Amino acid sequence: NLVMNAADAMPHNGHLWCSTHHVTEAETLAHVQGTFPRLPAVCVAIRDNGIGIPERHLGTIFDPFFTTKPVGKGTGLGLSQVHGFVHQAGGTVKIASALGQGTAVTVVLPRAAGVFTNAAAGGADEEMKQTGTVLLVEDNPDVASASAGLLEQLGYTVRWVPNADAALEAVEQDGIDLVFSDIVMPGRMDGLALARIIKQKHPGLPILLATGYSQAAQDVRFDFPILRKPYQMHELSQALAALTRG
Repeated sequence: NLVMNAADAMPHNGHLWCSTHHVTEAETLAHVQGTFPRLPAVCVAIRDNGIGIPERHLGTIFDPFFTTKPVGKGTGLGLSQVHGFVHQAGGTVKIASALGQGTAVTVVLPRAAGVFTNAAAGGADEEMKQTGTVLLVEDNPDVASASAGLLEQLGYTVRWVPNADAALEAVEQDGIDLVFSDIVMPGRMDGLALARIIKQKHPGLPILLATGYSQAAQDVRFDFPILRKPYQMHELSQALAALTRG
């Protein structure tokens, strides 16, 4: 994702540098944002000499669905997935850029101890992989497409419906393991009302709600788990994993 993003930033050709090194205690940590991983750690740096990123965008560049690309050219999930993966792994990521001079992304990750066998690596992959069929209830097709992409990256199969009425029909079909619904939707029923009906008819079916509106989140209170928008990929993964465990 980092390399593809860099390529898009160099429409008229350019250079891409990829480097790695071991991070030492003597190395300054001032340039790394967030909580620094435990040592020993490794650094992966991706740098290009492309068009660069405006300063006003640097604070939101890792947000899901944020993109400066035209419609149809990107979902805004590439850097969000990088951010989610790095933080799931206990690391940090920083981006620095200047218009006309290019962009540098620094990823710092805790270094594994010892050597992993193929069997051990496979076991770790299976532990991180989440499975099942999620019913995604979202009225905005663009947001639904982006959300479905996140869910599929996590290992889920996705069924998308655009409103609460269609969701109630889908729930009656076999194969739905979890419902992930936006709260604020047009129509006679919002996501909260939908969740209450599903809970009454199917009390064992896990339900996760999402919203970017504080009032909508307040209305849910403690009835259902809620994910606040914008959310990172690792936050979505943790919320869904908690539901399936619980």
